Amino acid sequence: MFITYDGRNVSRVRVLATIVRKFINKDKSYGFLVLDDGTETIRIKAWREDVTLIEKYNEGDIIDVFGKVREFGEEIYIVPEIIVRIDDPNWEILRELEIMYDKLERSKSELTEISETTVLDVVERLDKGEGVHIRELMRELGNPPRENLQKVLRILMSRGEIYENKPNHYRKVGV
Repeated sequence: MFITYDGRNVSRVRVLATIVRKFINKDKSYGFLVLDDGTETIRIKAWREDVTLIEKYNEGDIIDVFGKVREFGEEIYIVPEIIVRIDDPNWEILRELEIMYDKLERSKSELTEISETTVLDVVERLDKGEGVHIRELMRELGNPPRENLQKVLRILMSRGEIYENKPNHYRKVGV
């Protein structure tokens, strides 16, 4: 089972949140904690011997939970694997910064995706008969990550639209 979060399929999650509700039945065969991370609430559920994972925590505690995503009926919940109490609330700020950094890095990667058509047009425009060196392509395309450009160049070569006439020099086929 997985959920789609922020465009990614996720089967395990890490949630840093405050416990807002706790329940453990009398025979300790089932229990849950309701967590609130400031954006939403979610339950972590435990059965049988795993109830011991949650019984030492109380409402108001801040915890960091690692667990598997599950769904039953209309409810998505977490089955905890590791739970750590957080005593310093600054960890919440650090976790928010980690999430923001991850999103920023992914968005930068998406922004530096290069269109195959654009690369083909630039090769054609800059080629004066000797091919276009990859450094010229990178400069003209705004210095994207080299691996992104190389990926596009490999795609264009596999389609037979460009070729490498000498090391790191590219020409459009038929020019």
